[in-house]
Amino acid sequence: MAETLKATAEAYWNQGLSIVLMTVLQDGKKDALHTWKQWETQRQTRQEFDGLPWLNAERFAVVCGVQGINGLYFTPIDTDNPDFDPNLLRVTQTERTPRGGHHFIYWSRVNARGKKRHDLDIELLGKGNLCLMWPSKDYVKVNDNLPTEIDDIKEVFEGLAEKLGGHAKPRLENNRVRFCCREALARDSHIDHLMRLAIASEYKRAGYSNEDIVQLFKSQDDYNHDKCLVQVESADPSKTARQETIKEYGYCYPECQENCIETKRTQPKTSNKTRKKLKDSGILTEGCYETIYDNGKPLFLKLNGGTFSLVETIEVNEETFSPKERQNIPYEAYGCIEDPIPSLGELARLIRSEFETWVDVEPIWKDVLTACVLLTYQQEKLQTVPYLFLYGDNESGKTTVMQVLQNLCYRPMFGITIPSADLYGYLEDSDGQGCILEDEIQGIQEDTDKLKIYKAGYKQGAVVPRTLMTAFDRIIKYYRTFCFKACAGEQISPMKGFNERFLFIAMVEGLPPKEWADLSREDKTRMQNLRNMLLKWRMMTRGSELPDVELSVKGRLKELWKPILQITSGLPLYNGLYNFVDEQRKARLRGRQDTLEGKIVKVVIDLYNEAEVQIESLPFKRIWLELVSELNGKLNENKPNEMDTSDFFTVTKNRIGYRLREILSGETKVTREKDSEGNWISTKAYLFNHEKLRRVAKKYGYELVTKLPSLLSSEGV
Repeated sequence: MAETLKATAEAYWNQGLSIVLMTVLQDGKKDALHTWKQWETQRQTRQEFDGLPWLNAERFAVVCGVQGINGLYFTPIDTDNPDFDPNLLRVTQTERTPRGGHHFIYWSRVNARGKKRHDLDIELLGKGNLCLMWPSKDYVKVNDNLPTEIDDIKEVFEGLAEKLGGHAKPRLENNRVRFCCREALARDSHIDHLMRLAIASEYKRAGYSNEDIVQLFKSQDDYNHDKCLVQVESADPSKTARQETIKEYGYCYPECQENCIETKRTQPKTSNKTRKKLKDSGILTEGCYETIYDNGKPLFLKLNGGTFSLVETIEVNEETFSPKERQNIPYEAYGCIEDPIPSLGELARLIRSEFETWVDVEPIWKDVLTACVLLTYQQEKLQTVPYLFLYGDNESGKTTVMQVLQNLCYRPMFGITIPSADLYGYLEDSDGQGCILEDEIQGIQEDTDKLKIYKAGYKQGAVVPRTLMTAFDRIIKYYRTFCFKACAGEQISPMKGFNERFLFIAMVEGLPPKEWADLSREDKTRMQNLRNMLLKWRMMTRGSELPDVELSVKGRLKELWKPILQITSGLPLYNGLYNFVDEQRKARLRGRQDTLEGKIVKVVIDLYNEAEVQIESLPFKRIWLELVSELNGKLNENKPNEMDTSDFFTVTKNRIGYRLREILSGETKVTREKDSEGNWISTKAYLFNHEKLRRVAKKYGYELVTKLPSLLSSEGV
């Protein structure tokens, strides 16, 4: 079975597709046997293909949206409508699905995303989706054709709506609408803004409260209670959609409750209860407070004059607030302990002991992880926070580090490939500055909304604006994004601006004293007690300032490391961390020098330093030839404007010109020089500001030698 499956799958892999092996669960649902997100944006290698768990697989799927042969994207059209006529499509490859529908498989130059037309029972499978393939008794191969290219997959998809006569009518069963709103919304993970307003308007006309209407949308992917409530409140019951429009999508009106069994069973109840106003932390005139759980009940732990007390509500600006309950927070609730608060040195020792127990990395990185846990409880006092990035192969311990951080850091949100909407919801909902812990973050470069949070959020006061549309207005909301963040992934992101915010920890499979799979109740209790002590330490030190420290580094490196040295000042960890910062500076400098920009700066500085007097400009031809030597490049007579290099692939003159202008602020000018035959010819040269050139040289670890100005013109260079 495994050999047959692999042979069949290999035919698709040879076409440029990435293969995912599947199994069938006891409830009949299908599940992938391994992670596959990395293959949404890159092709699967032979080694990756052969290394799949073939012996455990029952069938296979292919990853949609992967750029395969000739730069084309694999894009299936999926329909579960048994009445759909296959002749409506110019079929290249077809399989029949268990529901009686079909998969129509194409290559397209459009990298499509998953797009549904619920009224037609048709879906265009794009990036982030799998298309299940035979061999399988449930999936029947209709023909032996291979996928071929079509011009525009989206045009084909949209054209199907016209051929089928627009919206399909909802089926009636015993004179009842097939889907009530609650069932239909549970089926559809996302509906558009206008349909949400139409449904809300009709339920408001029927007398339902705003709060009860909001509960209808809880199954939606982008559900956020407060945002949804604003939208429902803006719905105008006097401006209703046509009844047929809502029914076309499978949603029914509240009035159908007499005829709709589903509506009878799930009819919402009106309520006159006032919504509680919730908080998780804050500052009062006399002290501060934090939400905890004591004997299974949410309470506020309040600090007043050095004394802790438990209260049920808090008065802030003449408003009464209640503590958040477990369902309102994404982390394990804090508890109440009577133990005295240890010193900062003892807290640091206990935290490091946990990393010693669960994690096998270099000792210096255990010190860094310890410092990061401590600083999550003091973020309000910092101007910047560092981010951590754990990278390495599978089973290298990345997730274990994240789980230890989850159990110790201040009010964390921990998840795998967290959607940007959830991050914004967490940032909006949190009263304190918690932290974000995200596993499997590879591919973040394609999520611009999430990138904004990471790029802006390492500096105090950073906000990201987002525009929210209502029925009659446009609202701009500003989200506070400043907080500690830690990520894990198999690969480092290719985005330079994103990476500059991180300290990178390379993870390899090790042998920690204890594996996370052996976590016991005693381990859990010990970490919970430590976390509760850290919360009390945060409250007791809320009004004190962190010590200022002097560093030999500047710029981004100082922004990343100063908070770590501030929080560990006076502790045994400090000296080792301080010395490590200088090593990081040297490593960062070497990294800069090894980039293409660093090589360009070196060549330009060397040419200036080799001249006997200070020169005015440099001919581009000379810069290019020196770069060929520096990069050990190979020139091609047929392509005089390119050179091939081992480190930077193909480097063009145009690319070098851009870098000379962007990095070194060079200005182009036309000069004259003699060729090999003694004739004067025009050539392009670059003029540099010496003061700017000196600053750039220092940034890359070079020194520009000061000389007397040249009396010669640029032709003499």
